[in-house]
Amino acid sequence: MDLGMTPEAAAQLAQLREDELSQMKIRGPFLLAVAGDIGGTYPFARLQAPAVRRVLSIISRADLAFGNMEANVTDYDTATGQVRGLTGLREIAADVKAQGFDMVLRANNKSTTIGADKMLESNRIIAEAGLVFAGSGRNLQEARSAAYHMTPKGRVGMVGMYAYPDAAGGQVATYQVGFRGGLPGVNPVRLHEAVLVPQEDLDALRKIALANKELAKTLSPSDLPGLEVDTDPMSPVQLFTTTYALGERGRKRFTMLEDDERLNLRSIRDAKEAADFVITAIHSNESAWTIPFDFLQSEPTDFLIELAHAAIDNGADAFVASGVHAMRGIEIYRGRPIFYGLMSYDSRISNTPVVYDRYRDNGLNPFTTEYTESELSWKGWHPMESVVCEASFHDGTLSEVRIYPIDFGYGLPMSQKGAPRLSTGEVAQRILRRMQRISKPLGTHIAIQDDIGIISVG
Repeated sequence: MDLGMTPEAAAQLAQLREDELSQMKIRGPFLLAVAGDIGGTYPFARLQAPAVRRVLSIISRADLAFGNMEANVTDYDTATGQVRGLTGLREIAADVKAQGFDMVLRANNKSTTIGADKMLESNRIIAEAGLVFAGSGRNLQEARSAAYHMTPKGRVGMVGMYAYPDAAGGQVATYQVGFRGGLPGVNPVRLHEAVLVPQEDLDALRKIALANKELAKTLSPSDLPGLEVDTDPMSPVQLFTTTYALGERGRKRFTMLEDDERLNLRSIRDAKEAADFVITAIHSNESAWTIPFDFLQSEPTDFLIELAHAAIDNGADAFVASGVHAMRGIEIYRGRPIFYGLMSYDSRISNTPVVYDRYRDNGLNPFTTEYTESELSWKGWHPMESVVCEASFHDGTLSEVRIYPIDFGYGLPMSQKGAPRLSTGEVAQRILRRMQRISKPLGTHIAIQDDIGIISVG
């Protein structure tokens, strides 16, 4: 029994928890707007282009507007060291707020690209602009805790996470224990990855692993750690740094670190007991496939579906995933919306200085190439389409999800590309038909009316 409670007290607590977690507590209408990766490193809240204004009106009219703040921000005048990657001027934070956003995720693979100190500086500037963030902090207690935003209709809590596979980069926050302050970083959901192969491949890999073990015995009289090989033909095989398991060729399977899953779900429950509405957000770059095609990214990974369902079971009113630069489907689970991947909200092109790595990766000499920095930035960034979504709740019940197709400026001059524009006509229909197709396996029907996708919830 927890805390030495009697069985009667434990039963009362269990009932209280169930009552808290099962309901969305805001009465009357409540409108949630969700967007994908905010990578904006130049401001556009003041643009008067009608297609841009239509997108910004979706964000600004919501009772709560959420996006993944993938870009860092800094004061360029006082910045020391190398400023690179998705790092914009400090004014970007205020611009994102001016667009109408209220809460942002700050747990992603870009957060600590230029150091945890820049992540903390970005978090401070973002907070000063009036945005509430979650998912990163000075230690893991802070990064894993819920953040709160008070709306006129009630208090909103948010828990933010970063899915962190075996070989991924980024700095994970650590717990503060005693006099040790813990490391700053992001709140992880650490993953173990297994490549799936058919039985004949698994048998061959097991033979290689066993041969390696026998060779190691001739070099060392004692068993070396990490060389154990399970001879069960159905069991996974660890070969060097890769795990192989039985399954469909070309696919991958991810397993969450148990403590990360358990403690993040506890944070979600804590948020639900302290707030009237809870949004859970995760930055997840993983693909279910080993084949490197963007269109295959549309299928959410097994762990992401498992985590999304568990988050809602533990009190989340909406689950939003970002990070994969391809659209993924939408699921309605227990009357709550799950957005498995909204791709990008904007497209960063001619903005921050191009670092040497970009030239090197393109096989170019920075001093002799004819490419301009804007051309090189645009060459390395191709997605042109995405969506922004609205979820309408009334008296604690989800009634409708609207899907607004957006693009980043087809046919416009390079200086005008990047800001989100509400799509119409052929472009809108193409985006929405794709959302229909990738959401259908999740049990979701999307109707298309006047260039808008509509999910009606019974």
